[in-house]
Amino acid sequence: MAMTHSLRITAICGAVLVSGVLLFLFFKPGGVFCRTTAAHALSYFFNMNRVKVSLAEGLDRQKVRVVWGESVVYDKGRIIRAGLSRERYRYGNNTFHVFYEAKEIARFTHYKFNNWHYHAYKFRLSRQDGGIGVSLALSGPDKKFMKLSAE
Repeated sequence: MAMTHSLRITAICGAVLVSGVLLFLFFKPGGVFCRTTAAHALSYFFNMNRVKVSLAEGLDRQKVRVVWGESVVYDKGRIIRAGLSRERYRYGNNTFHVFYEAKEIARFTHYKFNNWHYHAYKFRLSRQDGGIGVSLALSGPDKKFMKLSAE
């Protein structure tokens, strides 16, 4: 009797784990199902957009700020979930401003064709020509529609 109970719990835990992995793989930005109706429905319950900031050695994470539209989404080494949630349904032009030591060092404009399309935004700051350069790797359904404005 005890053996079947533990087997049942193991099966349930395994099913939950496999489901989570499959959801991540298939519904991640740029994944197999990211343009489907199921992804649209999921986007109402979960913010599927991701922002990641990485820095080259010697740059201080505490001096970086990323603003998406009107909302701060990354500040002093932390993701600001409230800002990320406010901007997630914005379609059309989505502009990101990247600041280092309160000075704007780059601006990216990304065009989203649907408000429920979600993306992964990976910013990389590095030293370039005596200043700081920023690159953005973008994945998701509208990844080809982006432009960079260096300030």
